[in-house]
Amino acid sequence: MCMADANISGSIGEIRVILNKNAGSLKNSTNVSFEKAKSFEFTEYNIKETDYRIKTATFTSPVFFDLTKGQHLVSIQSLYHENFGGVILDVDYDEKTGLYTYQCQDWSRLWISKFEAIGKYNVYWLLRSLITRFNVPYGTSYAKLKNDGWAKVVSGLKAKDKYNQSYYTGNKYKGNPLDQTRQLLIRDKSYIEVIRDLVYNSLGYYDVWFNQKGVLQITPLSKSDWESTGLHLTAEDYTSRKFKFSTTNAITGVIVNGSDLKGGSAQKSESLIDLNLNAFFGSNATSISNPNNNTKAVTSSSKKSTSTTSSKSTTTSNNGNPFNKKAKKIIVSADRGGNPNFKDGIVKLLKKDGWSVKDLGIGPGTHSKSYDILSSKYAVNLTIYNGMCAGTIKETYDGWLKGKHEKYGVAHVEMWDTSHWTSKKGKHNKKGDWYHRNGDMSDYYLATAHDWKNGGNPTIKSVSAYFKKYKVLYCCGTTPANAYKQFKAGGYAKMKGLY
Repeated sequence: MCMADANISGSIGEIRVILNKNAGSLKNSTNVSFEKAKSFEFTEYNIKETDYRIKTATFTSPVFFDLTKGQHLVSIQSLYHENFGGVILDVDYDEKTGLYTYQCQDWSRLWISKFEAIGKYNVYWLLRSLITRFNVPYGTSYAKLKNDGWAKVVSGLKAKDKYNQSYYTGNKYKGNPLDQTRQLLIRDKSYIEVIRDLVYNSLGYYDVWFNQKGVLQITPLSKSDWESTGLHLTAEDYTSRKFKFSTTNAITGVIVNGSDLKGGSAQKSESLIDLNLNAFFGSNATSISNPNNNTKAVTSSSKKSTSTTSSKSTTTSNNGNPFNKKAKKIIVSADRGGNPNFKDGIVKLLKKDGWSVKDLGIGPGTHSKSYDILSSKYAVNLTIYNGMCAGTIKETYDGWLKGKHEKYGVAHVEMWDTSHWTSKKGKHNKKGDWYHRNGDMSDYYLATAHDWKNGGNPTIKSVSAYFKKYKVLYCCGTTPANAYKQFKAGGYAKMKGLY
């Protein structure tokens, strides 16, 4: 187990350093043996470990290592504590003492590059590729991996079957979480962050760590092993205990300040976290400035009001929001099959109309990402599609995503670019897509899209009845202007008074 903010200092032990002559090769940087490296004189060292086995170290020595010559790998060993292995990052020289102080990071330094991946992945195969920093492509057979010399690098990832939780005592979950396929959108994350997230967020008990040679280990544990590993302190092992509970800074409400001469809005704790904090801590509200307000300076009198604005920002207010009483803050995402000009046109109209837009771009995982960032600060989550799919619609309103928007008080609006809906007759719809291109969903039977991969073959026998039952907010348009006209009215159904 890892220790939270543990510090180890010492002057008894052994420190060895190796110059890595090919730092660009992951094969050359891992599975390192320090046995033939000579130990050298040092005065002291300090090793710090934080949660998730993240370690850093410093050591001082009269020996100089020229870091301009390449990557230096270091090993700190002692009989009195767990060893440290990693990379030297920088060196400071003290003229008074004649000593060099080296700052080091553990082996995770080799996996800090960031990457992007979108799609469905088997967790185990993805982990294998991540450990090699995608030098071994996803789906590569083990035989080819071994033949290409990557076997030692991935040796810390056990055979897939070893992660079956039914093999481990005390684990209630009996499946194999690493042998599952997940829809993933990975962005702005490093390799080591994603590896830890995938493993630690899986059902069961695991340890992710590096051995002395820098080989990343993913170790399955039984519940009993997990509970018995680490340091357990009894009452005799510490001198005192103190407990404190403070309500000094308990905030039960927020006033979002207005802009120019317009008032702001009040947010109660009930709308933010679904809990009335006043009942526990009394009424104690604070105020904040809206970061999206564009007013820099305001001068007012009984006769006139002048303001100075920034050309780069967009005013956010609840004035003109047809969906709820929140400030006009919106998430926009678009399916990869759509016309990018359509999405960009909608974003342009939104900004012109005073909306603060979080644009997630276009791609198969963008609407999923919108669920990841949902919070009460947004008023609307707008997803733009080019075609209708029964599966995508149903998973939102009566499937696994049901209630996600209601939790934060966010209106979910679906919009369709119907410029290509030109058929006059369909397999199930006598009137064809052309009839529905402006929003009329009567006499519309909806099947599942050809690229639906989430299982089953869901259908909606009557789109109009389904939309009415779940009060679906939607817009349709052959152009951004047409679709946005419905958006400004609160959706097609509200514009037509259907529900």
